[in-house]
Amino acid sequence: MIFSHHILLSAIVLASSTVSALYIPQASPIKIPFYTKGTKLTKRGGIDTPLTSFTDGAYYYAEVQIGTPPQKFDLVLDTGSADLFVSSLGCPKKYCQFSIFNETASTTYVSSDNDALVNKYGVDPKTVYVNGSFGYETVTMGGITVKNQKFARAYNLSTVALASVDPEFAQPEGIVGLGFPDLTNSPKGPYSPLLFSMYQQGSIPSPIFSWHYAPGFVTSRIQGELMLGGVDASKYTGDLHYTPVLNILGSKRYWQSYIQSFGVTGDGSSSNYTFFHENRNNSLRAIFDTGTPLTIFPASYVKSMYIDLTGSEPTNSSNSAAPMYAIDCAVAKTNKRVHLDFSRKGNDASMDEHPLVIDMPVSSLILPVDDIDVDRATVCYLGIQFSETTNFFLLGQSVLHNFYLSFDFGKNQTGFAVPVNSTASVYIA
Repeated sequence: MIFSHHILLSAIVLASSTVSALYIPQASPIKIPFYTKGTKLTKRGGIDTPLTSFTDGAYYYAEVQIGTPPQKFDLVLDTGSADLFVSSLGCPKKYCQFSIFNETASTTYVSSDNDALVNKYGVDPKTVYVNGSFGYETVTMGGITVKNQKFARAYNLSTVALASVDPEFAQPEGIVGLGFPDLTNSPKGPYSPLLFSMYQQGSIPSPIFSWHYAPGFVTSRIQGELMLGGVDASKYTGDLHYTPVLNILGSKRYWQSYIQSFGVTGDGSSSNYTFFHENRNNSLRAIFDTGTPLTIFPASYVKSMYIDLTGSEPTNSSNSAAPMYAIDCAVAKTNKRVHLDFSRKGNDASMDEHPLVIDMPVSSLILPVDDIDVDRATVCYLGIQFSETTNFFLLGQSVLHNFYLSFDFGKNQTGFAVPVNSTASVYIA
């Protein structure tokens, strides 16, 4: 009987455990709306262009709450950096005109001694945009709360980092970096950025975040969606195709891959420019950066693209550190398209015979200057800046807005798909 009693008790415990297991809540993907605020500021490269349609300031923001009780901020979502920082006490009013974080008003703030932030952005590594101090706080985004998240209080910002030149539109109050831990800037070493912390604590089901742009690019205040922990198949057609994240000098930092060629097609002509090196250190990288409105190519490639699009050499460009070529607005009405080809071989820099190809209409790359509608505009720019010193491709929103994006930090790959109702294409050659 004792034996039987133990069997019965074991059965009850097992049944109870099974029933309990059925009701353990599982984390689900979280959708976070993001939004734009038209400005003329620029985060990378010190660019100063006259685009009154605010295309050079279409940063994407999400609401983030920091501290206890929570203090709310509009922070830029940026795959080109990894630190979370917010303007704070001590930041001069002319640089931090809006919400600032007050650590003295939070019961959960913990400072990190001898842990200074020196954050650098852009193609010029000598340009320091943000200084501050690291600490730990309770951070909430999209209803997900992370306790003891490392972040930085910024108190010294350069004028081109966050200062708005148009008071009608709010400036960002900080940045949520979506890059890899090795891209963080703490002198104490790499740490888990916010989304990595969310996955590590089980708040999102998969180590993935996905990015959906609403239709259009130059329209101010358009909406989009960041999904944490998965992809939203209702937002794209066909398959997601992936290119591996590069491991440079033993670490993954940026969302980047080797770009091996690009070309222009349409209106009865085509061109293709191939570049790769057997020495992978000389191969050209492409960085996928949602925190930069425009796109930067090495100068010679932008000139070649311009000639293929127009049939003539460029004669006029914007006056900035990384200028753009003025282009006839009528080019937007042609059937020409631009494609970029990425290796799927990871750190192997040899030619991939079957690369990932993203293809877009040239109309999506033409930025109107004197009117928000390219059909009415009389002055336009090609939305790809050129740099004489850059040896990589920085793909910002002027290219990325054509695609549905998936960033997988579990498998270390970046995915592209065609958004619903888009004329772009994504395929394996």
